[in-house]
Amino acid sequence: MTMPELLVTMIVSGVVFMAVMEGFGLFRRYAEGVAGTISENMELYDGYYLLGELVAGADSLVCRYGRADAYSSGVYAASISVADSALVVRKGQVSDTLFRHASIEWPELDEDGHADSLTVNIACRDETLVFGFRVNAPVGDLLRESVEETEKNYLYE
Repeated sequence: MTMPELLVTMIVSGVVFMAVMEGFGLFRRYAEGVAGTISENMELYDGYYLLGELVAGADSLVCRYGRADAYSSGVYAASISVADSALVVRKGQVSDTLFRHASIEWPELDEDGHADSLTVNIACRDETLVFGFRVNAPVGDLLRESVEETEKNYLYE
């Protein structure tokens, strides 16, 4: 192999190496984007189930002063409110932010200020997700009803 052939081989090898490394970089950025989307969706599911279990496990939901207080067996369990567009659940001294960009549709109350349901609107990407929760209702049933309601909009056969 002559010196010019060796030089051409080294240049071509360098270009191929750089192209392969750029391909790995593109794949890494794509994989990070997919992982971020999955993580964001899991946070949404976690928040949904935590809030659903809290409301469904409550005997009563008292709405006043811009928050909903959940009571289980007549004992205060947690407080649900929106602060700076984040849905916050407070259990004792612990606060947990379940959703960002959220708002609560306050239900109609009976004469004692009790509600039988709670509706949460969440701005997610280009759409608004609406989750409804009923007091003393199994969370799985609510999810199935929510999915069925969404599927009606797509006109599946």
